[in-house]
Amino acid sequence: MVRKFTSELADLYVRQNMTLSESLQIMMHKNKKRKNRISRSAAYLFECLQEGNLISNAFRTCPFINFDDSYTYFISLSEKSGDLRKTLEYLNLKYERKYQNKNKLLEVSLYPFFVVSLAVLASLFVCNLSGDANYGQVLNYLFFLVGVCGSIFFVIGKIISEDKLYEAFLGIDFLIKAGVNVSAAVASAVYVLGADSRLGKSFVEAGEKLEFGMSLQNAFCLGKKYQEAFYYADSCGKSSEVFKKLAVWIDEKAQKRRKLCLCLVEPLFICVTGVFLLCLVMKFFMPFMNDMKFF
Repeated sequence: MVRKFTSELADLYVRQNMTLSESLQIMMHKNKKRKNRISRSAAYLFECLQEGNLISNAFRTCPFINFDDSYTYFISLSEKSGDLRKTLEYLNLKYERKYQNKNKLLEVSLYPFFVVSLAVLASLFVCNLSGDANYGQVLNYLFFLVGVCGSIFFVIGKIISEDKLYEAFLGIDFLIKAGVNVSAAVASAVYVLGADSRLGKSFVEAGEKLEFGMSLQNAFCLGKKYQEAFYYADSCGKSSEVFKKLAVWIDEKAQKRRKLCLCLVEPLFICVTGVFLLCLVMKFFMPFMNDMKFF
């Protein structure tokens, strides 16, 4: 819902160059018949603006759509920089990217779901055909199949999902270009990475170190590739550009991983399901075949 709301608002406010109030009013009337959360949220934000409240507070307190801390943080910074249009365009691209990745994951999951469903039906057919009344063993085989397929799908989902570090670096680059100092921009990554995560805490610490004048290489404790990039940025005086380059590098690696996973997922599930069906047939039909040989 956040993606749809942001997309509609960005289309009106950014691309069609309307005022924020006009954009919200159009969204209110456009979705009024359906009385959905987009219409109600637009109405709530419009009322808050009319009352003179900050737009960031309006997003933060909106009862109909849950705008997360990262979203409201970027909106609040745009109020200070006076460039809400660029912020909304950035947020729109961010959520559209997440949506596309989820769609890819859904597309990948359809074929395995079909294969596993076919295997389940085949196992029940084999069980009935063999005349074996004990379904317990069949269920054990099925649970094993679902467990293996679920594990494979979970790993693939993790691989093709959005890289948090990519999102953090891209956000830092956007904030620096919007006029936020490097230390504050780095510390803001906690809204993407999570305050309780190890990576989130490390970015907060890096922001504090940068504020006291430390170099990027000494402030961060990441992998070798990142430290080399930070060293180069410190040496050349291009600290504001390194985050975008790192984000692009992470994205290129992620795209290669996703492409590889999408190529492997179908044959992998076919192999797993084939082994399952082979084991099932051998379990229920081998005794029958032995009896035939005996006669």
